[in-house]
Amino acid sequence: MEAVEVIMLRIYVHRLCHTSIRLLRILHEKKIGDIKIVDIGQNPLALVSMGIVSVPAVEVDGSIIDFGPIDPDNILSIIAEEKKISLSPIEDAIEAIYKEILDNLFIALTIYLRGSIALVFEYRPIVDKIRSRMNERIV
Repeated sequence: MEAVEVIMLRIYVHRLCHTSIRLLRILHEKKIGDIKIVDIGQNPLALVSMGIVSVPAVEVDGSIIDFGPIDPDNILSIIAEEKKISLSPIEDAIEAIYKEILDNLFIALTIYLRGSIALVFEYRPIVDKIRSRMNERIV
């Protein structure tokens, strides 16, 4: 009998966040089970203490892999353990950084006010998220 690897999935949401509601609706429509939903409205500082400043935040096997406005298809592919092939790792890295800046108003505003993109490389959750996006593209 083959061993089946179980992915532990936890999603941090806020009940008034449109993106959180959309992600939960899509996961429900796709009948994705075994998800722990954490409403941060009860304890908003818990997520901030993890270095995450926007929801939804998706945790897989104890690591935050995505947060802020996210692409539900990306989360579904991670759950399904599908890997994307990357033809140009450098272009993929630039795209991931660019998307992260545009998807996160806090980061975009901070970069603008500081006049430097260095924040992207200093803020651990963003570095982990970009690294996760890059790992997804590798077979």
